[in-house]
Amino acid sequence: MTAFWIAAAAATLLVLAFLVLPLARKAKGGALPQRADFDLTVYKDQLSEVDRDLERGVLNENQALAARTEIERRMLAAAADGDKDAAAITPANARLTGALIIAILVVVPLGAAGLYFTVGNPGLADRPLSERTAERTQQADPAVREAQLRAMIQDIKARLEKDPKDPRNWNILGKAYEMLGDQKNAIGAFEKLVEVTDRHPDALLILAEALFADAGQVVTPDALALFKEARTQDPTNPMTYYYAALERQQVDDLQGAMNEYLGLLSVSPSNGPWVPDIQGRIKALAGELGVEAPVAHMLPPADLAPAAEASAPGPSAAQVEQAQEMSPEEQQAMIRTMVERLAAKMKENPDDLAGWQRLAQAYTVLGDKTGLAEAEAQIKRLGGQ
Repeated sequence: MTAFWIAAAAATLLVLAFLVLPLARKAKGGALPQRADFDLTVYKDQLSEVDRDLERGVLNENQALAARTEIERRMLAAAADGDKDAAAITPANARLTGALIIAILVVVPLGAAGLYFTVGNPGLADRPLSERTAERTQQADPAVREAQLRAMIQDIKARLEKDPKDPRNWNILGKAYEMLGDQKNAIGAFEKLVEVTDRHPDALLILAEALFADAGQVVTPDALALFKEARTQDPTNPMTYYYAALERQQVDDLQGAMNEYLGLLSVSPSNGPWVPDIQGRIKALAGELGVEAPVAHMLPPADLAPAAEASAPGPSAAQVEQAQEMSPEEQQAMIRTMVERLAAKMKENPDDLAGWQRLAQAYTVLGDKTGLAEAEAQIKRLGGQ
């Protein structure tokens, strides 16, 4: 038992270090790096790789163009996400940060101790490595992953029955359907997202991109109308110009496509990673039209956080924004996040029998025997089965 308390104390100190050190650095000033910066670095490298493959003859012109189109779309989406999150990563007020550090140093140890004495089970037997390895193998099975996703969808639907105007859950439901390859239901969920957000530009873009994917990466009239509506509300979003340019190219309106790309650059920082390739597209279109490539007027250079690239490891290739392209591990992490949210809600409302039953079902799908045992104990306490 002494060894357990020593290990618990060491783990608590480690957690406190992870929580406090970043806050201490924030108190000294300096913006935190954004996730989008890492993604943009990877996408920029991918564009260079496409150019190298084209030179080596691995790709033909059409294949290279398709690859660049997809990478640019992700770069623009990552940049848009980074802009939205910028306000959330500015340095905190030093006095407020200091108070938060003190609160963490007090609350985390006391909370951990209280939680352990409430639900802890020091007599619980260890789980053999072979058993854990077998569970991981089972979770990697496509049928198991599909069952996990369907269980997650049922959980989200149950929450939406209680609060049908929750935009976050409609968005998650649509993404979950996309991961299953059920684009029809995904579009239905995103249509509800547009409705409950009163046609917010972000929701319009999400629905339009789903229509674009469902049409085999073709900008349909319905998708174009949504992109244009989103631009009316937010004319600074480069994604709306990008898809409009693709649509103009689909109908061989080269001048219209060039104008849209120029509009895209007009709302882009001059050092945006996607800028060189968009300029290349403009130059190519001008060549086809037999005119001189126009000069694009762009925004001043933006701070792309080079310090973030030096101090933090770059993302893996699997860390992309499209949910349907997640690796099995990322899918599993997403599912576990959903289950953790449900578990947190059950701590706030421990007498919700139906909630414990849903949580037990989720733990069964995940193969989490410890969580399942706790949920079943709560169900028994409430007189359920």
